[in-house]
Amino acid sequence: MNLITNASEAIGNDPGEILIKTAVQSLSAEELSVLRKDYSLEQGDYLVITVKDSGRGMDDKIRMRIFDPFFTTKTSGRGLGLAAVQGIVQAHRGAITLETALDKGSTFSVYLPYQPLRAFTPTVTTEKEILPSKATVLVVDDEVQVRQVFAEMLISTGYEIVEAEGGKQALDVFGRSHESIDCVLLDFSMPDMDGLEVLSGLRKLDPGIKVILTSGFAEKKLSDEFKGAGFSGVIQKPARLDTLTSKIAEVLREGNIREEG
Repeated sequence: MNLITNASEAIGNDPGEILIKTAVQSLSAEELSVLRKDYSLEQGDYLVITVKDSGRGMDDKIRMRIFDPFFTTKTSGRGLGLAAVQGIVQAHRGAITLETALDKGSTFSVYLPYQPLRAFTPTVTTEKEILPSKATVLVVDDEVQVRQVFAEMLISTGYEIVEAEGGKQALDVFGRSHESIDCVLLDFSMPDMDGLEVLSGLRKLDPGIKVILTSGFAEKKLSDEFKGAGFSGVIQKPARLDTLTSKIAEVLREGNIREEG
């Protein structure tokens, strides 16, 4: 969806075209090494999702930075979109490429390991992993679908849930109910306040509150970027139920994770 939105913005008010297509390609180890140099992808079949637009395109200077965290060519926003897309793709053992030139449009191609449909067996989460289940979690995310999914996942394992659709509402809710809230799941990128601003506000109200950062960025990139910022943990979206509950239980049992170095 992010790629389609960007393609539309690249065209702007001018007449234009967005082409979306999918295919399955068999790729060798050599071909995959060109797609992603920082990680060895397994050779085999890949689903390829291509989003091509006839917009204004990019020069080499912008193209080299387009996946950098916080880089943006827009007058508003924080430039989290394409870095988040790359993080999600890489978390699924895939790659994303860009072909672009000024006045010639842009083509983004996403490569994901292809697997035939098969029966899904959910991971069984033990009671030890999800305890303490009586805890109350404040879920903060401006995307209603993400917020609802997190809330439903946690309610299914026994957690109490409070929701907030942005940073300002989160601080308002926490200010009124912080004595009953044990942990906060905090989205980093929101229109009104970013994660660091909200974290600062939460800590002023309760210095000991456990705050877990959630984002589409790759988990390692998040951990490196915000090392020492005071977050109790990091979860990359989308998150599995066992990952989510294990991280919350870990944070509630052990307190803030100590930073190394």
